[in-house]
Amino acid sequence: MEKTDDFANPEWVPAQGAWKQFCAANPGLGLKGTNGSYIWFCRTAAHELVKAGVMRRSKSRALLINTKTFAPVAFELLTADRATPTN
Repeated sequence: MEKTDDFANPEWVPAQGAWKQFCAANPGLGLKGTNGSYIWFCRTAAHELVKAGVMRRSKSRALLINTKTFAPVAFELLTADRATPTN
């Protein structure tokens, strides 16, 4: 008999692993999926990812990413034309 875990949710995975897979699947972005690029991405985009519902922080403070919705949102954030205000 196969063991099943009723509490497992395969859509939500640790964020750093999902980040590495995203970078590997999108080499044109020029990101290697390293710890440094992951930290940079979290600093610059985590708030927007949480707001979009594709990233969550667990009670243990670990970040989780929804594998079904992360890629399109992350791609948009990384490629959007963000004009910077000039003085």
